[in-house]
Amino acid sequence: ADVTLVAGYGGRPAPRGPTHRLVLVPFAPVPVLGHLLFNLRVQARVLGLLARERFDHVILDPYTFHCAFPLDLAARLGLCRTRVVLDVRSGIFHRRVRPLSDLLGRALIRVALAYARRLFSGVTTISPMLRERLAREHGIPPGRIGIWQSGVSLGRFDPSRVSAGRPAGLAGKFVVMHHGTLGLDRGLPETVEAMRLLRPSYPDIVLY
Repeated sequence: ADVTLVAGYGGRPAPRGPTHRLVLVPFAPVPVLGHLLFNLRVQARVLGLLARERFDHVILDPYTFHCAFPLDLAARLGLCRTRVVLDVRSGIFHRRVRPLSDLLGRALIRVALAYARRLFSGVTTISPMLRERLAREHGIPPGRIGIWQSGVSLGRFDPSRVSAGRPAGLAGKFVVMHHGTLGLDRGLPETVEAMRLLRPSYPDIVLY
């Protein structure tokens, strides 16, 4: 498949390949304004791509769902047959520590999900649990929700090969490693609680 990905990693070089393209969008580290400018830039890039090229499938997130408006119009006029999918990550269920932005964000997500439920070809998410919540809380039929499950290639990451290099204090421990971002609005309290629940079965468990 030929894939075009619009991503917000403006400081990294774009990989080259015959079947994929990475469109980089710069992010200005300015409070509030930086996120607004970033979203506007992403939407401008997406709309520009849609105006110039014909895609078989377009995957949007809840913050860029309205970029599908031109596609809807073109499809209704019989000018294209692009299928649009809404990809929903776990972030829509996070408890925030900024009440105003949380309220606005949840309102936008509700609109995006309602729009996708009526007009998009389907929805994708990352786990059966999130599929169940989307069906229960937002009325999306489970049969229209696909799952992209997270995974790891044991051929590239084999824990047995790196166990000898564990930091001091972790030797012999049952180590759970998280690679990504943890915070008050991204699952940190739930992770601490999960470790507490696992400790009776794994007394030597450590989160790294």
